[in-house]
Amino acid sequence: MGCNTEGTTPQELAAEFQFSQQLNPRVNRVVYHASLSLTHSEHLENDIWHEIAKKYLQAMGFDMNQYAVVRHRDRDHAHIVRRVCECSFSDRLIKRPKILPPCCNCSTNCSREFVFE
Repeated sequence: MGCNTEGTTPQELAAEFQFSQQLNPRVNRVVYHASLSLTHSEHLENDIWHEIAKKYLQAMGFDMNQYAVVRHRDRDHAHIVRRVCECSFSDRLIKRPKILPPCCNCSTNCSREFVFE
């Protein structure tokens, strides 16, 4: 649905992310994996999903990282999964304990901006 990587398959993404980790061995985990979901009655087009995902990643500090956003259809509600390489192009480390508060704030802001209440 949206990415800034060359690869598109899970295997290609894994290879790219692992290559990035080799450039920054301080990173212990290669991939940050999270999902965003809608209620059963809500629906979004792919371009809106991608816009929300990019805002979400930027708010969490993943603005210089490789990412892929995938729409899943394995549940009875609309949702996307974001896979983000934790190795930043800027050599900056994002510590996991700092991820949760921006994540919650961004979810609230996106809900307001895109009228999910």
